[in-house]
Amino acid sequence: MTKPRRILFFLLLFFPCFALSQTLAEKNNRLLVAAYQGQADSVLSLLLDSADINCRNEEGVTPLMYAAEKGHLDIVKILLYNGADPKLDPNSGRTALMSAAIQNYPEIVYSLLIYGANINADDADGITALTYACGYNLYDMASYLLQNFANPNIVTHYSTSALNCAAYFGNTEIVGLLLRNNANPNIKSENGACAVEYAIRNNDVAMLDTLAKYQTDIKVYINTKQKVNVVDYAKILNRRNAVVALRKLGYHGSFLPFYDKISVSYNACAFNFKDIFMGAGIGIFDSKYNSSFELGFNKRLARKRILEPQPDGSFYQFWEKKQYLYASFEKLFAFKTNNIQRRQGIFIRLKGMYAWGSYEGTSQKPKNKLSFVPGIGYAYMSDNLFVKAAYEYANLDNYYGSKHWITISAGFFIPINKRKLNHTITWM
Repeated sequence: MTKPRRILFFLLLFFPCFALSQTLAEKNNRLLVAAYQGQADSVLSLLLDSADINCRNEEGVTPLMYAAEKGHLDIVKILLYNGADPKLDPNSGRTALMSAAIQNYPEIVYSLLIYGANINADDADGITALTYACGYNLYDMASYLLQNFANPNIVTHYSTSALNCAAYFGNTEIVGLLLRNNANPNIKSENGACAVEYAIRNNDVAMLDTLAKYQTDIKVYINTKQKVNVVDYAKILNRRNAVVALRKLGYHGSFLPFYDKISVSYNACAFNFKDIFMGAGIGIFDSKYNSSFELGFNKRLARKRILEPQPDGSFYQFWEKKQYLYASFEKLFAFKTNNIQRRQGIFIRLKGMYAWGSYEGTSQKPKNKLSFVPGIGYAYMSDNLFVKAAYEYANLDNYYGSKHWITISAGFFIPINKRKLNHTITWM
């Protein structure tokens, strides 16, 4: 047999198998499309025509997963009755049961459970159907899953439990449901946050009341070295309603401050906007009492020209240089806010100033001056930046200098905590 004939012989031999394979792949693709679009008759026809009931697309999705996600109950029943495997998962790990739970299809969840779906299966992020239901505020679905023995204490790959998820999104009713079904309220997420922290952050009095019924002696960890109780934590976040609610529940805070930020500021002081001092300071901020201490140095930008009148009606001209060191204490009376990363309000300030200087053009020497300077102003603080404007009353014994000051300052914070106060759940 010649070589061309041999090639033709082998092609004729394997062509039927190749054609059959191509036909089966097409049938499987049509089955996936029919399940996705809810075409029950086409699904039945394709199954009778030998389509693979557990076939997958490139993402590992089966016809059953498509039907469950889209809410096609009749197709789900057809597939399950004909042997579809409800335990399979796609590349993402999100099973048919998870998709049905997320879309809130309780009848489909029921059908999947009857045919052996794993109610506690998790996806690629370690998230179960129950955790998804809690995150999407699906109370009835969460209740149904718990009735069918879903484990409420399974944590994700980020150590987030279903209870933490419900607390994060402010779902108080679901929090109560989980606690009644033996959920552990003290499970901490990867970032160290627990359910009570989320409740305080949300200023959720009802959730705090619910959590308090199932736990006592709560400690909130801000960093690895320091522990604060829940009342102190609520004060640190400026959550007044939570502070009041926790005190009514019998919790009490400590008297110790909580210094958690170093501040670096640049400021300008003006006497009637004609004589300007500028400088910088460094301090420490107490988030619990909204107070701060700062040390700094300011210097006059340019020599000040002085014209001193003489008895003969003429003027003697010389120049004054001046600078001062200061130590200040501030107390901020913050407004209520929903954003824990920002706070603003009215502050009062008390400065201790030590000023000194020199004259050019005269033999006189200025006196060194120690004075106490009260002030009041407005402050706006974000997580990392701040600006302040204030009025101060000061007497530095300047020639013809006003005692009324306007100060403007701006700067940034350097956190000294090892764990941020604000936590997020990013997988939803």
